[in-house]
Amino acid sequence: MPKVIDWKTRLSVKFVEYVNNGLGVLVGEYVGEAVRLGKFYFKGFCKIIDNHKELDDLPEITTEDRAKIKKTAEDLFGMQNFLKLLNE
Repeated sequence: MPKVIDWKTRLSVKFVEYVNNGLGVLVGEYVGEAVRLGKFYFKGFCKIIDNHKELDDLPEITTEDRAKIKKTAEDLFGMQNFLKLLNE
């Protein structure tokens, strides 16, 4: 995706779907919120793609890694977070 005025707030549905299924994610450098979440919560499982460089080696993700990714995604995007908002 190109760099546009709101690039820092971008978070794709695919990013959330992939991590919820325990998958690593390739994220373009201008998908800002996905980059932030990937670097902080999914470090080692999320590859940030610089649009001006070739793709390096992809990380290998084990079964245990997939379970960690799914648990972190559930903590971030799970229904319990929506319910907290409703109960405030």
